[in-house]
Amino acid sequence: MTSSVVKCINRRYCNIDDDDDSNPAEPGGGGGGFLFMSCSPESKKGLVPNIISLNNYNINVFGGVESGSGCGLQLKHITDLDLTDNLVSDWSQVFIVLKEFPCLEFLNLTNNLLTDTVSKEHCPDVQQGASRVRKFILNGNKLNWPSVHFLLSVLTRLEELHLSINNLHDIDDAKYEHSELRMLYLSCNPISDLAKLQDRFVFNCPKLEGLILAECPISRIPRLEKPEVNTLKQFNISCSEINSWQELDNINSYQGLTELKIQDCPLLRGYTEDERRMLLISRLPHVKILNGGDTIKADEREDAERAFIRYFLYSENVDEDDRPARLDELIAIHGRLEPLANIDMSPEISVSVTIKFKDNVKQEQISVRQTVKSFKKRIEQLYNISSCSMRVFYYDQEMSKLTGPEEMKYGSKGLYTYNIRDGDYFEVDMKPKQRKPSGSSTTASPQKFKKN
Repeated sequence: MTSSVVKCINRRYCNIDDDDDSNPAEPGGGGGGFLFMSCSPESKKGLVPNIISLNNYNINVFGGVESGSGCGLQLKHITDLDLTDNLVSDWSQVFIVLKEFPCLEFLNLTNNLLTDTVSKEHCPDVQQGASRVRKFILNGNKLNWPSVHFLLSVLTRLEELHLSINNLHDIDDAKYEHSELRMLYLSCNPISDLAKLQDRFVFNCPKLEGLILAECPISRIPRLEKPEVNTLKQFNISCSEINSWQELDNINSYQGLTELKIQDCPLLRGYTEDERRMLLISRLPHVKILNGGDTIKADEREDAERAFIRYFLYSENVDEDDRPARLDELIAIHGRLEPLANIDMSPEISVSVTIKFKDNVKQEQISVRQTVKSFKKRIEQLYNISSCSMRVFYYDQEMSKLTGPEEMKYGSKGLYTYNIRDGDYFEVDMKPKQRKPSGSSTTASPQKFKKN
């Protein structure tokens, strides 16, 4: 069952019900209303809160304010209205909301049913209220570019416009412009022509700082012949189709761009996480924040640039013809660096040692990835003595001269923990036999003593 904005506000915030069996003020249309309690200044004045959230209430129309007369419903102070996951399909109802909420600055219509092209017919007196909206979220509808063009013309104070998941294809030939727009969200749309989007829309908005195009099939980033036309500071092209370092290098022509998100695109999939970050930081000297997080520190950038030089000078996977122009720029800054020494710090897997038992000396190759118990089993096979009857002493070539040998007592301990090296040796000794107690072989039963 559908409902209206006014009816749901009454039921949720004023505890006013009607004679219907179902209650649209419950998400999904449940039964039974509830009283909204608040200590806010608005509530003390008998007003509903200035931030209203009515998600998934089956709302499709605004409704008459007179239906809330029992509450004395006032809407002029409300600044935020969230109508996510409702059934609004008529643009006329959207502009009625904008008119009846004259101070509205935030409107969220995510996942509604807006599909038709909006025009002047839907809002004959739109200028009375629509111009106050600063943040408009329309994700998950089916808007087209003419509708976007019209909204830009009437929402004169708009600062953020969210148009993700609207099946918007490449922009048409109309000119899109706005004097106040700061953030534009277009993620998850089949937009592939970034050059046309910039020419027809992005660079016609003098205050636009952020462009979000995640999960759009963009494969080319145009190089700007006039870097000063760029106003963007934030740019998100994660999950795009960028597959060329040349395209990525073109970002350096975007004067003032300092924040970039680029993850999970074909260009970067063949590298480790550390290599990706190193290559991106080195190639994009003006980017200060990469893929979110903290500002790139000076020492991280220097380390990345030095690693970049060595990567392209000495990596076996890089041909000389594939070296980028950025390499010469960094060599001019840091010099032509020598390759780092290749020091293998990994522990030995097997070592050559000497094992002594009395006068019998053997040279053996043993694995350090076995336990003391397994090693004693090996000695048992070599000398035909029981592992339970032996004691094994480890002699480090250097340390044993100072501290003496170390007895290997714990069967579960790994040999690698002893840091055994080639040339170390082990001595095997037999445990002393325990003497039997003198006297009768029968064990006397314990006697009980009585207290005197």
